Amino acid sequence: MSDLRHNSRLARALLLGAAVGDALGVPFEFRERGTFRVNGMTGHGTYNRPAGTWSDDTSLTLATADAICDGTVNLSKAAQNFEAWLFAGRWTADGVVFDVGNGTRRAVERLADGCPPQKAGNSDVWSNGNGSLMRIAPLVVCLEHLEQSRRFDLVQQASSLTHRHPISIVGCILWCEMLLSVARGMSPAQSCRAARSLGPALAERLGKEAVQAYGRILEGDIGQLAIEDVLSDGYVVHTLEAALFCILTTHSYQEAVETAVNLGSDTDTTACVTGAMAALWYGEENIPTAWLATLRGRELIESTAEKMTA
Repeated sequence: MSDLRHNSRLARALLLGAAVGDALGVPFEFRERGTFRVNGMTGHGTYNRPAGTWSDDTSLTLATADAICDGTVNLSKAAQNFEAWLFAGRWTADGVVFDVGNGTRRAVERLADGCPPQKAGNSDVWSNGNGSLMRIAPLVVCLEHLEQSRRFDLVQQASSLTHRHPISIVGCILWCEMLLSVARGMSPAQSCRAARSLGPALAERLGKEAVQAYGRILEGDIGQLAIEDVLSDGYVVHTLEAALFCILTTHSYQEAVETAVNLGSDTDTTACVTGAMAALWYGEENIPTAWLATLRGRELIESTAEKMTA
């Protein structure tokens, strides 16, 4: 594969895959597993938004992507983008902010008050929602030519804008490393196996307890779990496990994100995270054309993909 920093095709797939998954899940957020079945791109539901509307997951993904320049992330620019999203409706499908995690809101408010970006995120153990994992995927274009410790540094800094606890940071690093492996040509299953070797380095950097939280990923086979053992709430560990389960047990982009939504609970985020890797692996051409046609704000997504790889 060509230099990821300038691969607009990869960037388009990544951002569109995440946004479509997000929009697919928005109408069903907080609904209990087994009480519904997703059937294409629909509207209304939980937030009463038109079909194809994406949430904070995609907004903050785009805000992060827009801060990427010359193969790195400008944290100050990312902070400004996060503020413009929360307070002015920038990086949304239609100027409306309708879904904000509590931890993310508090972090962005601290950024607006002048807190340094690397210290704005919450760092207590109860602040391990999936708010940084859901937006971290664009960093994959920055990582290819960096040594491991520098890759870890960059992802840790980007996560810390909103989520600074070691468990959140470990999840973001694992996810970015797996996305990088897939972008380089590994299958999702191969990328999961390769990630197991990262445990010692992550434990040295962020502590054994944070790494042990991901034991089912680093020491087992997520794809072999029974579906009733897969949780899909807002906890960062559960979101990463659920996304990997959906990718490893399906055979297309559509099947992966529909499985993610049908897990229930945090449907938009699970499908957004799933959609990023699924589109990276299967390609933009595997995303249903009817879903792409319904996606709102597509021009903003595509222009951001072009900009981040320019």
